[in-house]
Amino acid sequence: MTDTALNSPPIASIAQRFKSIRTGFRVNKPLQDAASVQMLSLARTNLGVRLRAIDETSLTSDCQKKIYATVAETLKASIPGFPTLDNRIDEKLGHPDRCPHGWPVDTVFEQAENEELEPLSALEPGSDATIVRLAEHDGDLLHWFYDEGLVPGTAVELRAAEPAAGQFRVAVDGGEKAIGEKAAAGLFVKRA
Repeated sequence: MTDTALNSPPIASIAQRFKSIRTGFRVNKPLQDAASVQMLSLARTNLGVRLRAIDETSLTSDCQKKIYATVAETLKASIPGFPTLDNRIDEKLGHPDRCPHGWPVDTVFEQAENEELEPLSALEPGSDATIVRLAEHDGDLLHWFYDEGLVPGTAVELRAAEPAAGQFRVAVDGGEKAIGEKAAAGLFVKRA
């Protein structure tokens, strides 16, 4: 992560918030009164809002992952009970091996899987494939993928490619959709 990225307004604000959380709760410090318990609750609520704000920024997924890892380590070391909260969240989600956009949690597996994937825009017309991952760098595009039903696990067929016009036509769920080059490049697929 670059120094510029770390000092950007949303990240600097988040970092400052974590410093205040860290100073309020030390490792193994018992919560001694109702005010401390209330402060912890507010800190956790504020953290949830901040993490959702990170998701809605145009930061790269690598940058977001580094922020999340730093946040998780800070919280685990600073807030009593956080490791068990972290485990409960993982359990509630069913111990997923992928994020909702298809990216593996295990980075070693992610690197190995990269060899099998290519953007939809690299396929030849008539090729069948399955969407495995969605590009996360553009929040608007990511929302568009979901609105159009172009999500991990969806089978697609590239019907036509018109790169000069920046347009592709794909068959999805019995229908046909026209998608732009940017969208086709952001759908990582595995050939059938």
